[in-house]
Amino acid sequence: MVGRRGLSVLHAVNGRYSGHVLAFKRLDAMQAELTHAPADLAQRLRTVFTAPPVQATCVLRQLVEETYDVIEARLPEVDVARLRTRFRTERLPIDPQIGE
Repeated sequence: MVGRRGLSVLHAVNGRYSGHVLAFKRLDAMQAELTHAPADLAQRLRTVFTAPPVQATCVLRQLVEETYDVIEARLPEVDVARLRTRFRTERLPIDPQIGE
């Protein structure tokens, strides 16, 4: 869900329609359409879906932070600081064993 939302945001920042379905076979084509996006977006999203959960979480967290960087650079009127603060707020895991 976060990956899909991030792609929607990046499409908006790039002035592109985001009607694409998040699919492995389309990631490279989507990346080519996005002039303003985190580096190696397609490969990193593949990692999110194929890596062990802890590694995938780290990659996804970094992609979100870099997406905020893109928003700051392209849309300075957006209050990215507020978004970053909310994103960085620690949340309890749904499954208590995940945090152990």
